[in-house]
Amino acid sequence: MAVGDLLVVLISVPFATIPYITPSWPFGVILCKFNAMLQDISIGVSIFTLLILSVDRYVAIVTPFKLHNKRSTRGCSLSIKMKILAIWLVSAAFSVPDAINTSLEVVETMEDPSNVTEPILICSPYPFALSPQYHIGVVLGKFLVYFVLPVVFIVLVYSLMARQLISSTDMVPSHGNQQQLQKQMQNRKSLAKLFFIMVLVFVICFLPKHIFLIWFYGDPNSMENYNLGWHIFKIISHCLAYVNSCDALFPVQSIPPLFRSVFKIWLQVKRRRLAATSSE
Repeated sequence: MAVGDLLVVLISVPFATIPYITPSWPFGVILCKFNAMLQDISIGVSIFTLLILSVDRYVAIVTPFKLHNKRSTRGCSLSIKMKILAIWLVSAAFSVPDAINTSLEVVETMEDPSNVTEPILICSPYPFALSPQYHIGVVLGKFLVYFVLPVVFIVLVYSLMARQLISSTDMVPSHGNQQQLQKQMQNRKSLAKLFFIMVLVFVICFLPKHIFLIWFYGDPNSMENYNLGWHIFKIISHCLAYVNSCDALFPVQSIPPLFRSVFKIWLQVKRRRLAATSSE
């Protein structure tokens, strides 16, 4: 996920600023297509990794010791590598349509100081030669794959996780101490609230951009109705989408101390077992 977020910051953000710096795309059609493909890959990697992490968090929190007892270190490492490979392959597959259809489009012309007319080029994944039905179809497809389905899936997984954390009293051992039990329940409720906040942040960051794209390519009169308000909304929606790639440390820093301490204990036990195995 860190690599996907890094790609968003290093690739998507700089190229997204081009229309606000110069009126015409200056890098040619090859880099135009390459940019569109990498943007889709980076966003796909970030979102699909979030889906995998939601499942892993659910399994790790609901049955942490059972999970680690069943998996060997080598098997776990192979499983992680296969998941990472699958995420990148699926993201690359979803980027193919934009890589093929993205092109440089002439929107108007301008005159330089020597009165030479030059075309203004934009790098667009929605070519003018293709029908408006194709444009809105791609927008709705991305809305479904990159937003609706991930949100439904994450909400479902985190809801099951929250219910387990709130209702269960068996995950962390207790010795009949009522105060300790109350502390355990409070920590679990705090973690459930954290997962809810993560889903909420995801929705806030990505929904505005999808709303703008659906309006712009779904409304036949969007060009005539495009005004300063929509322009500001477009900039804000794009910024929010990129902000989502910069908040990866928030969940880690917000995990309740109890779960951090339990995880540290597990790491210490794991380290001792590996040391004992290597010394035999």
